[in-house]
Amino acid sequence: MVVRTTARREQRGERNHAGTTEQCLVSLSRAIIEAWSSVYILRGKLVHGGDFPHLLVYGPSGAGKKTRIMCVLRELYGAGVERLRIEHQNFVTPSKKKIEIVTVASNYHIEVNPR
Repeated sequence: MVVRTTARREQRGERNHAGTTEQCLVSLSRAIIEAWSSVYILRGKLVHGGDFPHLLVYGPSGAGKKTRIMCVLRELYGAGVERLRIEHQNFVTPSKKKIEIVTVASNYHIEVNPR
């Protein structure tokens, strides 16, 4: 399953050039409703359905990806997901290119961040 998050501008309620404060509030409200609705969908259909597959979440920086996933994980496994460990691993490809992979993990999940 792939979940895509919305743009950062909508979540922060930033005004576009033609917008007013009211439009910003409507935009922010939509972003908040969308964020919570995606958490409820994940929780309802996947967590309580008994079949929780691998999950790939992508979107722009600041769109709430990590917050949504942490909500679902906490619902699934409880407070244990908040005890995190960070590991840095360096690899050298056959073409001599260096790649650093940062992983953040608990006993229940792993987050992989290539740099």
